[in-house]
Amino acid sequence: MIHRHAGFTVIELMITVAVIAVLATIAAPSMRDLVKNARMTALANDLMTDLNVARSEAVKRGVRTAICTSNNGTSCTNTEWRYGWIVFTDSVDGTDYGSVNGTDAILKTAPKIDGADEDVPTRITAPAAPAGPAGQYVGFRPSGVVTPGGGGPNIEFHMCDSRNLSVSGVSAGEASGKGRRVTLTGTGRAHAVRCTCASATVCNP
Repeated sequence: MIHRHAGFTVIELMITVAVIAVLATIAAPSMRDLVKNARMTALANDLMTDLNVARSEAVKRGVRTAICTSNNGTSCTNTEWRYGWIVFTDSVDGTDYGSVNGTDAILKTAPKIDGADEDVPTRITAPAAPAGPAGQYVGFRPSGVVTPGGGGPNIEFHMCDSRNLSVSGVSAGEASGKGRRVTLTGTGRAHAVRCTCASATVCNP
């Protein structure tokens, strides 16, 4: 009687490995896109949450509050938003708002964002945000508004990663809707939309 051994032949194994390799090649870009999309959504939500924290604390405490760029979690620093920010009470220091002094309290800190140090980093830019004594900031009045009467221009935060049109090899389809833009109105309310990054710092709806 001839006994056959169960298992795969070398040819069957080679075919299986080849099929897995093809499927992995197809799936990898989609998986990377999913991870990056989740990161961008989380980033927009985190920033909006902290803007809302600053606004609500201003109303609750009856004092000015602010959110500013900070890479150390204790003071405003002249760094990019991707390296972190802080929310703090913002009392006048005799010269200007937008800096932490001895009477201010740090209300919340945000660390360096995911992707900040990648070869093509994830970035947040706010071209219209005011410049304080030490970096950009956004201040909230005790009424919860950003500007007197809640009017004036909006402050926009543009969030872009490696899927922007200035990166070599990125097509319009690959970049479409991959960025996020958070808009803060003069009344202090923030909302986010998807946008397409023309560059690392400009995201258009």
